[in-house]
Amino acid sequence: MTSDYDLLILDIMLPDVNGWDIVRMLRTAGKGMPILLLTALGTIEHRVKGLELGADDYLVKPFAFAELLARVRTLLRRGAAVIVESQFQAADLSVDLVQPQGDARRHPHHSDQ
Repeated sequence: MTSDYDLLILDIMLPDVNGWDIVRMLRTAGKGMPILLLTALGTIEHRVKGLELGADDYLVKPFAFAELLARVRTLLRRGAAVIVESQFQAADLSVDLVQPQGDARRHPHHSDQ
């Protein structure tokens, strides 16, 4: 990653690399942005592994969107990031922070093209 981000929301089960490896690589590279693992893997062992690898939070699918927003706000607050707009957008995810709604669509992965 060439730029720093305020927050990374990451799944563990990805097509080409797993989220565990991404967390490990980012932390080894000294990247300190908050990482929230959002995944279907919900055993205690999975949650402990994610946090021990360096994730700052871990949320299991299915989840309540209001809880995701609360966790995002908390992680951003801890990182001293300031949300100056009511709209948050990252790649395919668009969130209205005043009236929480979300829309996510899958875009072709670079290897799918």
